[in-house]
Amino acid sequence: MSLEILYLLIMVAAALATFILVPGPVVIAATAWVYGFQTGFEKFTVWHVVVFALLALFSLALDNLLALIGTKKYGGSNFALVGAVVGFIFGTLLLGPLGLILGPFICAYLGEVLGTQKSSKHAVKAAMGTVIGLLTGVIAKGVLALGMVAWFALIVF
Repeated sequence: MSLEILYLLIMVAAALATFILVPGPVVIAATAWVYGFQTGFEKFTVWHVVVFALLALFSLALDNLLALIGTKKYGGSNFALVGAVVGFIFGTLLLGPLGLILGPFICAYLGEVLGTQKSSKHAVKAAMGTVIGLLTGVIAKGVLALGMVAWFALIVF
């Protein structure tokens, strides 16, 4: 197996794992750096590595920003946002794919009710907005990761 195919497979796995809590763009950028270093930055130059690192940082910021926008748009507080993040992590670990939705929703709801003492109706709305924002961020990060993989393939093949 050629070196390029090996690194491409690692990147594809990282991009797909983005949808289950792995910071795919960060793993892809690190993999690209290792590939560049190992090959003397012939095909994949230092400039490419810098761009990949910036894309990875952008993906992290975008992910968090979209979650925040979803929370605030639906009237949620920081308690709902923190609850959703905790629920996303533990829900996914404990419930698998079902936990991607249930974990953030339940914990955002609890965070909003317990943290702000607002009504259950308000907390449901805030939890929905938080989950929508969180999932939008994950999808955006996943799409960016797949784009990074495609760009890497175009450069090295």
